[in-house]
Amino acid sequence: MVYIFETKIDPKLTVIDGLSKVYGIGRNQSSRIVSSLGIQKKASFDTLSKNHLTRIRKLVEKDLLVSSRLRQEQVSIIRNLIKIRCYRGSRHRNRLPVRGQRTSTNARTQKKRSVSQNA
Repeated sequence: MVYIFETKIDPKLTVIDGLSKVYGIGRNQSSRIVSSLGIQKKASFDTLSKNHLTRIRKLVEKDLLVSSRLRQEQVSIIRNLIKIRCYRGSRHRNRLPVRGQRTSTNARTQKKRSVSQNA
């Protein structure tokens, strides 16, 4: 197993598929990373050298927020919205849909979460 950014990646996966398992990196972003480093798209994690892995780590740490740092950033943004008492913050605080979705017939998942967490 290969560990990159607190994520366990199967060594049989291609580099693009493996990188897209990391929280915050999608397929498009992983293909950009691979092409910028000159790694073949069909290569698997087995075939990568330690030099390639360190170059991937350095590039991602320099350019992107991933894994726990991304989650922490998202939580701090939501806390700030709640703190400044804006509309989106109140929707987050009451555990209702934030982006303008209707609540009379939809949003069952969000309401279910609010009932289970408030109980």
